[in-house]
Amino acid sequence: PKDETIQISFIHNELTGAVPESWSSFHRTRLNLYDNKIDALEDSLCNIDEWMGGEVSKFGCNAILCPPNTYSSEGRQTSVEECQTCTTAHYFGTRLCLGGGNANNNN
Repeated sequence: PKDETIQISFIHNELTGAVPESWSSFHRTRLNLYDNKIDALEDSLCNIDEWMGGEVSKFGCNAILCPPNTYSSEGRQTSVEECQTCTTAHYFGTRLCLGGGNANNNN
């Protein structure tokens, strides 16, 4: 039924390319796509307010995946953690900042 939340989890799979725009047909969705090689996130996915437990309505695309050049421990923005700058984060959904790319990171 449309009221059920759909969980999609493809973590650490070396996925490349864009998150499929066709996923916008799902109304309540939780995506776990961090630590892949995703290089595009369609804007239409960032306008589905019910995605990610309603966090898309608050944080837009960042609620799905942190954009390139940013990271967070969950690979996305949550109500407790924002995406932080990281020049070594080349893809969407990065969870670790390696190589001293962040002024707040001591690596």
